[in-house]
Amino acid sequence: MAGAITVLAWGAVEYGEAYKAAGELANVRAAVKWATDYFLKAHVAPSVFYGQVGIGDLDHAYWGRPEDMDMYRPAYKITESKPGSDLAGETAAALAAASILFKDSDSAYSDDCLLHARQLYSFADNFRGKYSDSIPDAANFYYSWGVYDDELAWAALWLYRATGEETFLTQAKAHYSNIYTSGVQEFSWAEKTPGAMVLLAQLTDAPEKQTYLQDLEGFCDRIINEKPRTPKGLVYLSQWGSLRYAANVAFVCLRAADLGIKSETYRTFGKQQIHYMLGSTGRSFVVGFGNNPPQRPHHASSSCKDPPASCTWDDFNSPAPNPHILYGALVGGPGQDDSYADVRSDYIKNEVTCDYNAGFQSAVAALRQLAGCGGSTATTAAPDTTTTPVTTRPPGTTQSPVTTKAPTTPGPQPTTDGGGSSSCDINDMVQQTNEWSGNFQANLVVKIPVNSQSWSITLTFSSTVTQFQVWTADASATPSSTITLTNKSYNGMQTAGNTLTINFIASYSGAKPEVTSITFNGTPLCSTGITAAPDTTTTSTTTTHSPVTTSGPQPTTDGGGSSSCDINDMVQQTNEWSGNFQANLVVKIPVNSQSWSITLTFSSTVTQFQVWVADASATPSSTITLTNKSYNGVQTAGNTLTINFIASYSGAKPQVTSITFNGTPLCSTSKAKQPSTSSIPKTTTNGVSTECAAVQQTNEWSGNFQANLVVKVPADTNSWSITLTFSRTVTNFQVWVADASATPSSTITLTNKSYNGLQKAGNTLTINFIASYNGAKPEVTSVAFNDDVICLN
Repeated sequence: MAGAITVLAWGAVEYGEAYKAAGELANVRAAVKWATDYFLKAHVAPSVFYGQVGIGDLDHAYWGRPEDMDMYRPAYKITESKPGSDLAGETAAALAAASILFKDSDSAYSDDCLLHARQLYSFADNFRGKYSDSIPDAANFYYSWGVYDDELAWAALWLYRATGEETFLTQAKAHYSNIYTSGVQEFSWAEKTPGAMVLLAQLTDAPEKQTYLQDLEGFCDRIINEKPRTPKGLVYLSQWGSLRYAANVAFVCLRAADLGIKSETYRTFGKQQIHYMLGSTGRSFVVGFGNNPPQRPHHASSSCKDPPASCTWDDFNSPAPNPHILYGALVGGPGQDDSYADVRSDYIKNEVTCDYNAGFQSAVAALRQLAGCGGSTATTAAPDTTTTPVTTRPPGTTQSPVTTKAPTTPGPQPTTDGGGSSSCDINDMVQQTNEWSGNFQANLVVKIPVNSQSWSITLTFSSTVTQFQVWTADASATPSSTITLTNKSYNGMQTAGNTLTINFIASYSGAKPEVTSITFNGTPLCSTGITAAPDTTTTSTTTTHSPVTTSGPQPTTDGGGSSSCDINDMVQQTNEWSGNFQANLVVKIPVNSQSWSITLTFSSTVTQFQVWVADASATPSSTITLTNKSYNGVQTAGNTLTINFIASYSGAKPQVTSITFNGTPLCSTSKAKQPSTSSIPKTTTNGVSTECAAVQQTNEWSGNFQANLVVKVPADTNSWSITLTFSRTVTNFQVWVADASATPSSTITLTNKSYNGLQKAGNTLTINFIASYNGAKPEVTSVAFNDDVICLN
């Protein structure tokens, strides 16, 4: 938000005449003030700033009106002991820019913004650190890459511009000198170097001005001459918000043109990029404007019907246009081949955010001022009130629970009768999550059998499907008893062993259609005529035995729950802090149910219990009963229901001792699965643990690939390191939920963050990364966890 507001205010400061001519100056000031009011309230002391409200995963699991949100939403702050130079610096820049924007219209507010900007810059400069280290939950969504010299330089320059005090300019130059400017590839919320180049070139004098002008020219020339373009001309810097990145560099290069650098070339580039977004190639990417604009942006509140109608994931899944038009919002944008579909669930191409619009808006203002005219260019009148975008994601496991395991075995084996895998279960591959009159919703879970550049999956049903809705694939026509799904442009590349999960809704008349067979690229994967066959082969391996002597309680046979269960498998702790722990309750549904209640008995009193996808009984208590919400009561036997919760306590930590489902015991600590009292050999092959890791590639482009490293934690640990050995040198390695060793190197060691060091044996740890390389692609050849080599699928 701070980054977006600095850029929005910057455009208004530089191109105020365009806003005046269009009659929009008051509106742009109001948009800036909406955010700066919040920043002022969040800055509660000179060195204390609240940087996040809410838990990212929980917020993203909610689809509805923001005013209806009632889930647990804690506030997180940066302080002297937990600093955030990037966050404090960017907010200082936003407030300093705002102080300039409001100087003539509201001098008292301008002074207030400037006072807070000074304090925040001092905080950022004197207490160094990345905000995503101090607010760990932010790391999963807005991770701070690299260093923060760019934000410090950016803030100091805006303060110099607002005050004229030379000290700020001197400090800005010093911060800038620490930046490797020739490596800068974008202008964004996380990368402010190009903006600093513009201001330094604008605010300094010869001879040093020439250095900054050259840096700025180098940046724009790299973007214009070296970066890939779509066939229709969009400069393509990232699939995530492709239009946002193009708009941002268009604005920077339009500013460079105003400073006399290759003015004609840079203005032509800026105009071409913005006109692409406005529809010059056949369609507009701005909601409510131009030819064939987006009607289904990934924006929760505009997708909601008017109250008192409820707003849920049903609205997310609706194929209808959003009931409310989010005028002026720029969507994420097309793929590198110019492909685009107006589909709400495709958040890569259809999400809207404040920072997507900021650079675009400022570039539009630059072009309007250059054209020497104002006035509205919208084809449809916008309403008097504006809607604030709410960034969301598709439902996670908290909404339609699906638990997938890391692949530990090779893909499906060939059959001798052409009838699919000789060991499969349709119910494992089609996991129903919801059912209502004439409809059911399910996840199709496919383990990819071979490396594929594209895929098609054919589902054969026992009866006709009248309508089939899917969001991460294209589906063949209905009504039909055979549905063929083909990949989207962004998920065609799949690596053998990956797990591909596709959520769908099937509608029908009469008897419910059941999936009877599944094929992948024409090869049968599973059918109801194929059942799991016992393994009759004998594998000869060299094994070493590490004796592990354990003993424990024996299973009971007195009707008290499963005789083979493990509480730790069902209650998987994910976090712990003073007097609180967070966990996932993972329940495999024992019988078909229209509604459910789950009772947890703890070893001691729980003082508070927070849960979001169920209703909980009162606390304090040592017994908590959870009952379903209206949308998740229907459960099918075999489904996995995952419920995230936070339990608070005083004194000794409460442990779950028993779990019941609709009154039937599922598991208890007196009914744990039976361990042997004799030595249990830990099997290894050639000294390598048989617990395997997997590297699941999710994307690839020139000189880069993105993947998930999936590791099943072999033993309880308070901290961890994972060493990846590659077949060739990795030139750059990006990761967000771990710290990585230096590159270039063929060995990368990942170490835990402060918030995810605690891991239980059996947990699945998933780490997303991007590896860059020159020449042949490096392959992972070995994985070690805390120095013990583990096998690799």
